[in-house]
Amino acid sequence: MSPLFKCFSCGQDIERSKKTFWKKKGHILCSTCQDKIEEEINLSRRNNIKSLENFQQRPY
Repeated sequence: MSPLFKCFSCGQDIERSKKTFWKKKGHILCSTCQDKIEEEINLSRRNNIKSLENFQQRPY
């Protein structure tokens, strides 16, 4: 059985291996927090792409 660690973001107890704990330097996230962060990153990337497309379409 893997040890329990606290989610770095919300503090929820999660089961992870010690190898993962050390690999992530203690910054382990539960799946809910990981999904939220990934969605924020994806949204930011989509917004950046839209801004770049709009910038490139501007007449000189």
